[in-house]
Amino acid sequence: MEYTGEKEIEVSTSLGKFTIELYYLHSPNACTNFSQLSNASYYTDTTVHRVTPHVLQFGDPSGTGGGGVAANGSRIVEKNELKHVGAGVCAFVEMPGGGFGSQIYITLKPCAWADGSGTIFGRVKSGMGVVERIGRIEVKGEAPKNVIKVFDIKPPAGPEE
Repeated sequence: MEYTGEKEIEVSTSLGKFTIELYYLHSPNACTNFSQLSNASYYTDTTVHRVTPHVLQFGDPSGTGGGGVAANGSRIVEKNELKHVGAGVCAFVEMPGGGFGSQIYITLKPCAWADGSGTIFGRVKSGMGVVERIGRIEVKGEAPKNVIKVFDIKPPAGPEE
């Protein structure tokens, strides 16, 4: 099967933009879910709701870390053998009972302890400095003290025609 959807998705935040390269061959359902949610503006005006020394997390429209659904309206079950080998690994958060919805985390360092949980679907291809900046924000517990907005997530703009 040949993938005809986006190969990259651009995330625009209040601290800048970064681009995620999608690993469609390893995680076709996760990549399709992310692409469909992005194209439906599901993530528009959401927030980064969790920042730890290891990961930052977003994708919950409620902003609490307790919400969000997959593009199918429920959850998707898909696993792969990819590892959390360094900073910039992108994965869907595993929901209680298995599967994933809309919440995403991005690693800030290697997280071998997370291998086997979540569903890795890509990596930060460009703009890792923005991800690192988000990872250094001041938090109360794991919640950012100041709101970090996710303005939009969509395919990057192509060259001017």
